[in-house]
Amino acid sequence: MDMQLTPEQQQIVSSSESRIVVRAGAGAGKTATLIEYAKARPNQKILYLAFNKSIAEEAKGKFPDNVEVRTTHSLAFGRYGKKYRHKLGELRPFHLEKVLGLDSRRDADRIREVVQLLKAFLQSGQNSIEEMVPISKKDDKALQQKKRQLVEAANKVWEAMQDEQNTDVPMPHDGYLKLYQLSNPDLSPFYDIILLDEAQDTNPCTLQIVSSQEKCGLVLVGDSNQNIYGFRGAVDAMKRLKGAKEYRLSRSFRCADRIAWLGSLVTATFKGDDFILRGVNGKGVVETSIKADGLVAYLYRTNSALLGQAIKLAKEGKKLYFVGGIDGYNLDELLDVWRVAYHRKHAHEIKDRYLKRFDSLDSLEAAAKEMHAQDILTRISIVREYLAELPRLLELVRKQSTDDPAATNIHLSTVHKAKGLEWPTVILGDDFPKLVDRHGRPYSRLLTTLEERLPRCLSPEEANVLYVAITRAQSALQVPEDFLELVEFAKTKGGIPGILKTIEGYKKSRKVY
Repeated sequence: MDMQLTPEQQQIVSSSESRIVVRAGAGAGKTATLIEYAKARPNQKILYLAFNKSIAEEAKGKFPDNVEVRTTHSLAFGRYGKKYRHKLGELRPFHLEKVLGLDSRRDADRIREVVQLLKAFLQSGQNSIEEMVPISKKDDKALQQKKRQLVEAANKVWEAMQDEQNTDVPMPHDGYLKLYQLSNPDLSPFYDIILLDEAQDTNPCTLQIVSSQEKCGLVLVGDSNQNIYGFRGAVDAMKRLKGAKEYRLSRSFRCADRIAWLGSLVTATFKGDDFILRGVNGKGVVETSIKADGLVAYLYRTNSALLGQAIKLAKEGKKLYFVGGIDGYNLDELLDVWRVAYHRKHAHEIKDRYLKRFDSLDSLEAAAKEMHAQDILTRISIVREYLAELPRLLELVRKQSTDDPAATNIHLSTVHKAKGLEWPTVILGDDFPKLVDRHGRPYSRLLTTLEERLPRCLSPEEANVLYVAITRAQSALQVPEDFLELVEFAKTKGGIPGILKTIEGYKKSRKVY
């Protein structure tokens, strides 16, 4: 039985455009729309590219027979990845020691630069490492030489990655995807149309593969306000596809109207976005304290804050479900850092090869700061907070956790792991950035003049993280106090339209910085 399409969905399904961009709000039925789009074209071969393997597996049973569901990595694995099965893994600083003749502690800065350049190259749409580090005539001789040496070192490691016999240097998953992109694959003999889902968080390498398919129809679907993987180099492909017709899906079948409105308020205030999501699931509840009946999700910005909540709930005897599984929250790696702190007794228990090199938390912290390794620094802060109690508390959390989401009404997740999911009730943690100052004024660059310059203005990326967190809730949302202060500010401006008008006024007067 065919679904009843909204006018917005019908426009997309019946479109004759060869290149389409669909801005779909949270819960706005983008997958259902793509399914109907495919059904309307039974004689065309369609490739649906999913954001990750789990989404691909879920999608396989939903699309009609004329659609093949894949990830870009699975396309690349068949041609290149499979021959590196024996050496797949993440590139770490110590992997570069042998091939470059360096020491990961003594030469930390140089190794960090090489690793960063390689990761950027693998994720990019560029064809060579040289393109990543252009040498300008304005560069002095010393800088030119430094750039050449950096490129030379990166190329040496890249060659070692591609050497099947060299197991000292692993081949990252983005590495064989890069090889696939460099081969300039032509997908037109196999597919007439390519559907790219979650296009707002596209690896630039993937974007190059997709956008170069000139003989295929292209449909890019996503929510620009859910672009939360910029720190990994992800880009919003919908803003980069030239000559595409834009459509919108603005009715959320997930969120109640107050919840959808709050998400739009955040993106309007801190990004100036005029995309307003409208909920069709009743009015809903948004309060600073709600009674959590039934299924509830605790969402946090960081692993460390999530751990604090998990320990508290475990102490109360609550059964816990960690989205994606408890092992995905790096608790074992956290224990390794704890073992470094108590090196004298537990050095032999350290599993991580890199951490084995350190005999104190201070020495590890110093190295992590040099390498800008925020993940390690976060674990160090947790170890310092709980000290000797940490192993017992983590064991308690493990004991109280379950792999079955149906076995408990308490789910825990970071915002990034919660993307794509939904719950009737969501409780937001207290580790999100403050939205307003003590006067109730938003920390928004768009509402701040050059003369005023509020400190710690919320970045567009953080606004997106907040939007994703808010729109995981279906009918009830518990928020920190400053969220409701932002709502009060909006009332003084006439709601979202008033805020957008105010922002436009600031831009025209050129006061905004």
